[in-house]
Amino acid sequence: MKQAQLPQIIQEAGGPLTISRALGISRVAIYQWKRGVPKKRVPFFCIAFGYTPNDVRPDLYDATVTVEKLLIRQKLHEDPYIPVRLSELEKLRSNKK
Repeated sequence: MKQAQLPQIIQEAGGPLTISRALGISRVAIYQWKRGVPKKRVPFFCIAFGYTPNDVRPDLYDATVTVEKLLIRQKLHEDPYIPVRLSELEKLRSNKK
């Protein structure tokens, strides 16, 4: 991801406070995102704010990768880190429309 893209995506998503509330993390954590949205947070960020994984981290995901594929991968790897329930993120996304 180009450095200029991350600040733009953060602002389009509503800023650090909005993102931190949606993902259940501190605002400080968002300011530490030097290389982009962390891999483990990409699916939740995409669901909450309507981006594709390729929009958020083109260095990790090509245009064919969907949020659903990422969630399945996390489930298959039994990633214990799920900050916010999927249903809550879907509500956030529907409220944004």
